[in-house]
Formats: sequence, C-alpha cells, structure tokens
Amino acid sequence: MEVVTQECRHGTFSFFKEDAYVGASLNLYGEYSPDEVSVFEKVLKPNDVAVEVGSNIGALTVPMAKMCKMVYAFEPQSDNYNLLMTNIRSNGLSNSTKVYRAAIGSRQGMVNIPRLNELGHSNYGCVEIGDGTDRVVMQKLDVVLQNEDKIKLIKIDVEGSELEVLKGAEQMIERCRPILYVENDRKEKSAELVGWLIDHGYRCYWHRSPLFYDQNFRNEELNIFGNTVALNMICVHEDSGITVGRLDEVEDRRCDSEMYIREKARAERRLAKNPEDFEARVLIAHYSNLMNDEDTARKYLRENLSRIPDHAPSLAIIGLMELQAGNYTDGWQGYELRYAQLDPKSFGWRAHDVPEWDGQPTKQPVLIWCEQGFGDSIMFGRFMREVLDRAPNAILEIQPQLFELFETSHIVPKGQLFRLGRTMPRYEYHCSLPSLPALLKLNTEKQLRRGKYLFADRTMINGWKKRNTPRIGICLRGGVASERAYSRDMPEELGQKLARKYGPFMTLTHEGQWESYADTAACIEALDMVLTVDTSVAHLSGALGVPTYLMLSSDPDWRWQKKRSDTPWYPSMTILRQEKFMDWSPVIEKIKAVLELRKAA
Repeated sequence: MEVVTQECRHGTFSFFKEDAYVGASLNLYGEYSPDEVSVFEKVLKPNDVAVEVGSNIGALTVPMAKMCKMVYAFEPQSDNYNLLMTNIRSNGLSNSTKVYRAAIGSRQGMVNIPRLNELGHSNYGCVEIGDGTDRVVMQKLDVVLQNEDKIKLIKIDVEGSELEVLKGAEQMIERCRPILYVENDRKEKSAELVGWLIDHGYRCYWHRSPLFYDQNFRNEELNIFGNTVALNMICVHEDSGITVGRLDEVEDRRCDSEMYIREKARAERRLAKNPEDFEARVLIAHYSNLMNDEDTARKYLRENLSRIPDHAPSLAIIGLMELQAGNYTDGWQGYELRYAQLDPKSFGWRAHDVPEWDGQPTKQPVLIWCEQGFGDSIMFGRFMREVLDRAPNAILEIQPQLFELFETSHIVPKGQLFRLGRTMPRYEYHCSLPSLPALLKLNTEKQLRRGKYLFADRTMINGWKKRNTPRIGICLRGGVASERAYSRDMPEELGQKLARKYGPFMTLTHEGQWESYADTAACIEALDMVLTVDTSVAHLSGALGVPTYLMLSSDPDWRWQKKRSDTPWYPSMTILRQEKFMDWSPVIEKIKAVLELRKAA
C-alpha cells in the first residue's frame, strides 16, 4: 500500500493512496467530511475533552485536537493506527491527543481484526471486528476513562458496533452526559441503537454530511462521491438544555406494542421541563390519537391554542381528527394547514407562477397537480368530475406510473392529462389534487362516494384471465416511504399461513412487478377479491370496484375513520381492523371467515 503525504486544510496528512474514501478525499479535496468538522467546531471549546472511537487515520481527529484540550482517540486496525500516530506527530498534537490501539465495546478481552490487505475492498475506513488474522485488545470506555468526568463530546464510528460502544460507556455517559455524535447507517441495527439512546435520556437528530463539498480546500470541481453522505446522529441529553435546530429528529422505531407509549412519555418529559414546549404538546396529542385517546389529544391541543390561537401544527392535527370523525366541513379546512408547516415541501407543496384557483367557474386552463403518493392521487382523482363542471379546460398532472390508467379511465378529456415532470402547457390557475374537497366544499359522504371510476383496459384484463392466475390478490406491504410502514405492513409469515390453506394468492406488492398501474389494474379486475393492507393497492382495487378487504392497523390514517367496517370512499371495500396495536390475529381470523365462505360457495 502506497502512503502519500500532503498539506491539507487542517494540517499535514499521510494517507493510503488506494483508500477509496478518506484517502481519496484528502488527496483530491484536501479535507474529509467538512460538515462533520463544522459540528465539532460548534461543540468543542479550548478547555473541553473529547473522545473519538474509530479514528481511522485521523482525518477528523486532527481538527478536533486543534479545537480542544484533549482528544482520546481509539483505533484498533494496525495499518490505520500507524498512520494515525504519524498524523498526530506531524501536526504537533502529541500533548493534546492520547491514542490507543484498541477496539472499544461492551466487554473486555481480545478480538480478531483484519489487516487492510485482507479486506478485499479499498474502503479502508470500513473495517469490522471479528474476522482477520490480527489480534487486538477490546476495552470498555467505562474502564479506560473511568476517572474522566468532564467529557464534552463522544464521536463513534465503528461500522455497526456503535451500540456495543455505548453499552460499555454507560456509566461515563450517565456521569458526564456528553454530546454524542454517532454513525447510524446500518438499517438493520438502527432501531435498537436509537432505542438505547432514547432510553438513556437522549434526543437524536439526523446529520447527513455530504462527502463532496464544492468549496473544498483545493477548489476541485470534480465530484467523485456523487450524492454519498456520512449518515450520523447528533444526540443531546434531555437535561442538557441544548437545542438543535434545522435537523430532523430521529424517531424511536422499535416496532412493538409499547412504541407509542414510549414516545408519548418522552414528549411528556419534555413538557415537564419546559411548559412552553408547543411541539411536545403536539407530539403528546399525536401519539394519544394514534392510541385512540382522542380526549387527551384534544386537551393538549387546546392548551397550545389557548396560548397561540393560530398555532398551525395544533390546528392541522385537529383538522385530521375532524376528518377522522367524519366532520368534513371543518376537517378539510384543517387539512389545508399542511402547507402552513415549517417545511411545506415535505407535504408536497410546489410553488407556481400563477394564482391558486378559487373554485369559481372559468374557461381558463386550471392546472390540477399531484401532491402526495399514488394512493392519494387515485383517491382524490375522483373529484376531477366536479373540477371539469366548473373549469372544462382544466388539465391534470399525474405521476407517470398512473398516466395510462387515468387515460384509459377518461378521468379528464383527451389532451388534458399530463405526466409529472414533463413540460406543461400554459395555465392561468392551479390547485393540488388533495385541496379539491376544501376548495369545492365537498363536505358530505354522498359527495365523496363514488362507484367504480377507474377502468382497466379490457384486452389487458382478458390477457390476465387467460393466464389462469390465482383469483385472490394479496398485498401485505406497501412502499418504504410510508409514514407508518412499521404498523401498516403485515408480517409475511401470516400471509404464508393463509396461502397454505386458502391459496394460492396473486401477489400484488408493487416492487418492480408491474410496468405501470394500468397493468396492476388489469390484473386486479381479473380477480374475484383483493386482500390488502393500507397502500395504493387498496385505493386502486376500491376505485376499480373490486371486492376489497382492507386489513387495517389500530392506528389508522384519517381516511378510514374509526370503528367503521365500511368507508364512503369505496363502496366495494370492507375494513377489518386490529383490536390491539400490532396484533393482527383478529384480522386474520376475520379473513379466514371470509375465505371459508368463499370456499363453501
């Protein structure tokens, strides 16, 4: 391995020329992950003490050591450790940095670790403990730093072993309550990692640090990293009084029956410390409502509104609760407050150069544009009939995947349907699809209700029927971008048990299986019934008028209201609800009863 030495933004660095990330960044840009350095600059002061677990060759250790009194740096991999020591000495930091060649975890002992030439790849920062021919001591921070009681920052980047480091530092964390900067890029380990931090009194915020920085030290314009980011969390203790602005807070995603109880309790602790924490009341209301405690939810929202009568987040949740209760007159108006949030773009808002349509009759072209997911476009697409009554020259922008189906279904006249992302013709006004009910005052169930309003291509339907495919369709999960996929999706093994007795089933999960929703629609129209969780397949099957059984969690979206087994949105749909959160057994029993009746017939 070739070692190169160069002057960089934060000093003189030696690095491996073959290293695809840290080395490549130092070589081309003269620095590595500058957004992480910016975090350290905001946190560390000259008399502070920091700990870095997983120091690699010191690309971040060196700038940290120049900011504070002492950095304890830990690196177990021998080749990286040797360059780390070189870089500490080259920058005159031996007195402000104490370096250990050691792995850090939740136990004491010896572990195996590979040499760099054993890795089989050139990402020399990605070295995992457990394999390899080298042996190194593993220690606990609680043992190594047991006499340190003024640690300001702990940075942890140990390739998926972050939780073990935290467990071995539990006493020190309780004693010092430092700011934690923790890598969290392993999806399969994320929930447990975040859960541990939350249980120990920390609030965590996503920090996404791009590896390419256009104002880099060498003014290099070539981006060799694309959109790659270092995915970390900034974690501050609830009692620290530190606020973190403009970053998304990390949710507790431990998927069990207690998850909403934990989140509500966490928000209650926040509110107890700060009675003026409006967001905490909103969170308490949110989780109370998800647990079907509407009275508590409204109580906390009223407290917010007594202080700030036009508090948009509180009014928005009340609006959703009104929709959930079937009060569409007030509910639709509250639904419009999604655009009054701090980040309206996260709700699908897009700016336009023309005024919003006021709903009055007009011959001028009005753009109706898709805002949210596929299911939303299918559900709200029914209202184009009312739009065309008032604005016959209106044009509809829809996701490309829905274009063919909407065209076949004649949702709008020929020439008035366009794909999202394409150049649009001139229009004088605009309105988003989900805003149509509020704008057009569609406030009764009769106005919402439609029979079949989507139609698959007849030739494609016949093609599916000729394939002799199963007559029952099933969809147990939706897209990963869903807000609450963890409670919406049904475990695969439950579907497999049903299939063994009542199958085979036609799988309708939309993961590259279909060319477009036109193909999915044709398949569904060839079926006798559809069993589905709350995803776009439910909306599609309902809009096609196919008998649909919606398997719903106990924390449903506002669309499905509460307790009802029917819905004004789709007359052919029957709702089967969980009785307890995360318990699908009653739903499965109801599905079995439906399938037994079909079997008997």
